[in-house]
Amino acid sequence: QQQEQQQRLQDLQSELASKTSELEHAKQLQEQQHQHLKEQQQQERQQQQQLIQDLQSQLQAKTTEVEQQLRAFEEEKKQLSQEVNRLVQVIQEEGSTVNTEQQEITRFEEYLRVSQREFNEALASSNLRESEAAASAMATTTAASGDDGNSSSATSPAKKKKKKK
Repeated sequence: QQQEQQQRLQDLQSELASKTSELEHAKQLQEQQHQHLKEQQQQERQQQQQLIQDLQSQLQAKTTEVEQQLRAFEEEKKQLSQEVNRLVQVIQEEGSTVNTEQQEITRFEEYLRVSQREFNEALASSNLRESEAAASAMATTTAASGDDGNSSSATSPAKKKKKKK
């Protein structure tokens, strides 16, 4: 019976050694997995950090490019604004010149109208004098011949011309 117990004790010790060995192996496996997971997380963090740095660099480059484009746009806008102002000034000056020329034309047209009116009045006055002279001459001729019945009709055209004036 003592031999049985010793055999049993050896079996238990052997089983304990086996279980201890399995436990140590499992513990080593777990530590390896934990270490691997830790390394993987560290690698992912580094990749994320690198990605963030790359994105920040791209953002900075794009920001610089956009700022340069904006400055160029502002400069072009300023130049265009100056050109528009210059053209507006030229147009205003030309408009002023046109207005001045138009005023001169209007004054000249008015001068021509006044001159035409004065000429027409002078012509009408001259015609009236000629008509009156002719009528007077006719009246004198008719009176000399002794026919005074139509003397009023001889002066009648002159009276009509005076009314038109």
